[in-house]
Amino acid sequence: MKPISSVAMREREITIAQNEKKEVIVDIYPTNYQGTEVAFTSDNEAVATVDENGMITGIASGDAVITATVGDKTATCTVHVKEETATTYTVTFNSNGGSDVASETVGEGQKVAKPADPTRDGFTFTGWYTDEGCTKAYDFATPVTSDLTLYAGWEEDSSSSGTIVTRYNVTVEESSNGTVKVSNSRPSAGLTVTVTLTPDEGYKADGVTVTDAKGNAVAVTNKGDGKYTFRMPRSNVTVKASFTKDDTPVETGLPFTDVKSGDWFYEAVKYVYDNKLMDGTSSTTFAPLMTTNRAMVVTILWRLEGQPETDATLSFTDVESGVWYTDAVNWAASKGIVKGYSDTVFAPNDTVTREQLATILYRYAEHKEYDVTAKGDLTTFADGANTSSWAAEAMEWAVGSGLLSGKDGGKLDPTGTATRAEIATILMRFAGNEK
Repeated sequence: MKPISSVAMREREITIAQNEKKEVIVDIYPTNYQGTEVAFTSDNEAVATVDENGMITGIASGDAVITATVGDKTATCTVHVKEETATTYTVTFNSNGGSDVASETVGEGQKVAKPADPTRDGFTFTGWYTDEGCTKAYDFATPVTSDLTLYAGWEEDSSSSGTIVTRYNVTVEESSNGTVKVSNSRPSAGLTVTVTLTPDEGYKADGVTVTDAKGNAVAVTNKGDGKYTFRMPRSNVTVKASFTKDDTPVETGLPFTDVKSGDWFYEAVKYVYDNKLMDGTSSTTFAPLMTTNRAMVVTILWRLEGQPETDATLSFTDVESGVWYTDAVNWAASKGIVKGYSDTVFAPNDTVTREQLATILYRYAEHKEYDVTAKGDLTTFADGANTSSWAAEAMEWAVGSGLLSGKDGGKLDPTGTATRAEIATILMRFAGNEK
C-alpha cells in the first residue's frame, strides 16, 4: 500500500442549473492509497451543497467551491449554478421567395400553430417542410423540442397559362479533400438549393461558387457548419466547392502546441503536467521526443515524493549549489535511489537509457518499501539479452509490473534513450500500479 501522492478533481469547473445534481469525480494517486475516506465540503451552501459521496446539488444562482480532502491532500472544483429559466424554442419560417411569415416562440413540448399560407406570384404553395429540398413535410401536431426552421414548398403555377413547369440541372464539379451534396439536383427556378460540404479529416470547407449556363455568378449565402444556399435561376448551374488544410489547433487542456489529443502520449503528458511532476521545455512546448537526462529524472521523483528537504552533504563536484536539481540530487543520492559514476561525479546532463530509468525507479520503489517481486521474462524480447547485468533485476521488475513494454519488432531497447514522452507514460503507470 502506498501513501497518497496527489489528489485531483476530474473537472475543475462545472455548470449546473438550480435543483440539478451532478457527481464530482476525484482521482487519487496511487489508486491503492492508504488513508482516510474522501471528505467533501462546499464554501457556499446557499449556492450549492455536496453530500458525502460527492453529489452536488444546485441551490441558487452563483458560484461555490467544492473541496475534496483526503488526508493532508486537497483538490477543488468551482461550481457555477445557473438561474432556472423556462425553456423556449424559436420556430423560423423560411418562405423560399414567398411573402414573409413571422417566426414563433414556443415553450418546450408545445406545438406551433400553423401560419397562414404564404403567397408567391406564379407559384402554388405546397406546404411546410423540415428540409430545404422540401421533401419532408412537417407535422404541426408534433411537440417542439428544439429550435426549428421550416421551409415553404412551391410549384410553378401552370393552371391558367397552360405552361409546363421547367426544371433545371444542378451539376456538382468533383472536389478533392471532401464531398459535396445538393438538396435538389433538378429544382425549378426560384427554389432555394442547399449545398452541404463535408471535408475529409484534416481539412475544412473553404467556400462554394455557383455559376449559371453563361458563366455568371449566382449569389451564395454561407449558413455556417458547411452549409451554403442559393436561389435557383432560370438556367442550369454548376456548383464548385473548395477544401483547404485545417491547421486549427485542437483544444487539449494543455498549453503545449506539440501535444495533441490523438497522440499516444497525450494522457501521460496531461497526468504529469496536472500533477506538477514535469514542466514544459517552454511555456508552449513539452518536447515529447526529447531525451531525458539524469537531473530531470531525479527531479521528477523528488517532486513525486513531495520535494522533501535533506541535510545530506554530498561530494559531487559537478552538482553546483542553488541550481534547479541540487536539492533533488542530494535527496535521491542520500536515499540510495541514484548513484554517481564516482564519489565526485554525478553527470547530471547525461541522457538516461531505459535500463537506467528502470533501475532508478526500482531503487525508489525499494526505498518506499513497495512490492518489487514482479518478474518479467526478458528473453521474450528480441534484444532482451542486451540488458546490462547490473540492470537485469530492475528490468525484470519493470517488465513484470507493466512499467516497460516492447517497441516495434518485439524489442525491449534497454540501452536506448528514454524520451520525455516515455518518462511521462512510465510515471503514470508507476503511480497507478498496486504495489
